[in-house]
Amino acid sequence: MRVDNISKDKKFDDFQVGDTYVVNKIFNKSDYSSFSKLSGDKNPLHHDEDYAKLNAFKGTIVPLHLVIAPLSSVAGMVFPGHRSLYLSHEVKSHLPVLFNKEVTYSSKIIEKNTAEKILLIRTIVYQGTDILLSAHQKVQVRDGEIDSNKLKNMKFQGSIISKEESSILITGAAGEIGQAITMQLAKKGENLVLLVRELNGKTNKLINDAKEYSPNIQVIQMDISDEKNYKKFKNFVSKYKGFIETVIFAASPKINANIDKQMAVNYSGLKNIIESCLPFWLKRQYGKIIYLSSSAIHYHPQGVDDYTAAKAAATNYLDGIRKRFVQWGVRVHCLASGKVDTSFSENLNLPSVIQMIPEQVAEQVVNLAQDKGTSNFYYWLENSGLRVGDYDFIENKTERSLEPEIKNDKIMQEVSSNRRDALKDLITDFFNVDKNANWDNVGIGLISGWDSLRHIEFILELERRFSIKLTSKEVELTTNFHDLCNLLEKK
Repeated sequence: MRVDNISKDKKFDDFQVGDTYVVNKIFNKSDYSSFSKLSGDKNPLHHDEDYAKLNAFKGTIVPLHLVIAPLSSVAGMVFPGHRSLYLSHEVKSHLPVLFNKEVTYSSKIIEKNTAEKILLIRTIVYQGTDILLSAHQKVQVRDGEIDSNKLKNMKFQGSIISKEESSILITGAAGEIGQAITMQLAKKGENLVLLVRELNGKTNKLINDAKEYSPNIQVIQMDISDEKNYKKFKNFVSKYKGFIETVIFAASPKINANIDKQMAVNYSGLKNIIESCLPFWLKRQYGKIIYLSSSAIHYHPQGVDDYTAAKAAATNYLDGIRKRFVQWGVRVHCLASGKVDTSFSENLNLPSVIQMIPEQVAEQVVNLAQDKGTSNFYYWLENSGLRVGDYDFIENKTERSLEPEIKNDKIMQEVSSNRRDALKDLITDFFNVDKNANWDNVGIGLISGWDSLRHIEFILELERRFSIKLTSKEVELTTNFHDLCNLLEKK
């Protein structure tokens, strides 16, 4: 993380997609008094405690336009600074901002329009893990000569995050699948943080083997099932020199452990780790979770009810995290694998008799860890193929084995891939988007020219090109590239 002086004369090419500015702010009654005089807004909801106690928020709240006032400094002082020409913004309030409570502003460049020298900036205002407000700003970078002497006393508060060292955290790293994941990522030169329950000969060998390849291996020894350890974990994350960008959760108790132990690791342990990392992901508007689940939650094999219940609870929790935070750059992936040839699952009786090896699962995990574009949530991996979709995408079918379904879906995946490419071509032609654009940030209000009116014209062309018909509800819910991909897969 670096702090810049605004007096540096930055031009359009000096900014990169992903540059992020972070600042903390506390609004007080003095701020409101100044705002009220300027705006004429004297609504008692903002200053009368007795009146405000009657509303759902149980207290006075900061006026929306006061909350968005710092957006002006984002453009005028940071992105791009003195060369700023503020064009427009779209703002959405999610939760109220309260007086005398610290909130964080995270402003990230999500797109650059080279032709018009416009920066598209996404700002979120949050407290803990609650998103209070979001905004998209369009700011043009002005050319021309300037008097640099005028800039000497212009400084901003906060900090700019540019490219930084990122790491991948692996829980359950000492397990057979965890070891395979660790070594494959280490051989790709990734910085790793290994979370292990105990240090012994096996874990020490893994650490030493990984260090032969990876430039940075760190180890946390803790029992995930013990709530008392999470203060230690939070301290590690806050003081860690770098950024834990990805969490791979491969930890799990023995398959025959009781429900309390299963939930302590697979649900409570997962939840504690994710909620420890979320504030850092929101600050950067990027983070990733990869959870190793099991296809047993679909088979329901006899004798492992507690195990499957805990895995299902964790998957449902992650689906909720995905829906809350995916639009703010947090990617969530759940990989439900079939039976793997390990000591962990040797007593698990599943219909599929063909076992995978740990390296097969690890390969899929590594692909997800290094893929910056995919936003798919649920992956079902068997020896005979891979299915991709939502958690509830499994259809009820009778008298059919799993293997033919997987093979058919593999064909469908190729069709889906072709449709995705065709959709990219359509958007590229229709909105003049660069083919190398960051497709996570392509959608209505996210790129130049894609406004609500143009969106209707685009949908009409989409229906014609793909020979489909969309309902008004579907049109309302498809506002970005990934939404459109998911919709096309269902048509």
